Amino acid sequence: MSVYRFLAFIYPIIDRYIMPSKSVLTAQLEGKDSGKLLDIGCGMALIWSQWSKHECWGVDSSKQMIQHGSSKHTQGRCLLADARNVPFQTEEFDIVVIAHMLSTIKEVSPVLLEAHRVLKKGGVCYIQNHDSTKWHFFDVLIRPFAVLFGVKVPFYLHHYIDSSYWTVEMEHKLGRFSYFKLITLHKR
Repeated sequence: MSVYRFLAFIYPIIDRYIMPSKSVLTAQLEGKDSGKLLDIGCGMALIWSQWSKHECWGVDSSKQMIQHGSSKHTQGRCLLADARNVPFQTEEFDIVVIAHMLSTIKEVSPVLLEAHRVLKKGGVCYIQNHDSTKWHFFDVLIRPFAVLFGVKVPFYLHHYIDSSYWTVEMEHKLGRFSYFKLITLHKR
């Protein structure tokens, strides 16, 4: 059972004050031509208002997050679905966003394979998440909170990026101490 069903009503506070800003991600999206975007693990899709130049669609496994997030920005485009099997056609999207989600699931690789499947040839995938590289001591300190929120520590982003499917275009360190990263991947 996902902890997010209980956090849905306070998630906007968590997203705003605990998670690192998605401003770098938003700037990257603004620099892209408008296109069809899939937000895997969209939660309440609160950020979509900032991504309005794109046609945003999203999936999340938490019914409560989707229900609490229903707004004029989502317009029925947030679907209850497993990230390992999204209800979209092959090569349907120009952009896939996976923000603060990979470290909360048991199997990461199937999600990245599904992102690869739904992206058009040459499409871009943005992954924003914490990364434990060089942060082992910090992981020990936050472990009790990570367990509470269902987040894996340690978590190493690059362990899951298969170079036969993806080319790493860019990597941004986020936040004051760079515990979080934004990785830009191109579909091979």
